[in-house]
Amino acid sequence: MLKPEHREALLSSVPEALDYYVSNYEQNTTAKFDKAIADESVKQVTFTPEQTAQLNELAASVREDWVKKYQGSSTLRHYLITPTHCLNSKTNFTISS
Repeated sequence: MLKPEHREALLSSVPEALDYYVSNYEQNTTAKFDKAIADESVKQVTFTPEQTAQLNELAASVREDWVKKYQGSSTLRHYLITPTHCLNSKTNFTISS
């Protein structure tokens, strides 16, 4: 159990820690991604929820095969924990032009 003064110090640092985390993410992740998109002349396309659902349905067997192939590898863990690879109803996909 934390001593009360240590608990207070830890809890009071949360906003500052979150500000640092968000700033670091914006400067070192998002900014690099945006620069790479611009440098490579990549066009971003946004699919509708219906198109994304259709894409997910069509890709299901390919995705399952890929997961089976890389099960237990660091490649699979990287893709599963990287937010930019997550699909949702408003997914942005990048397509090289």
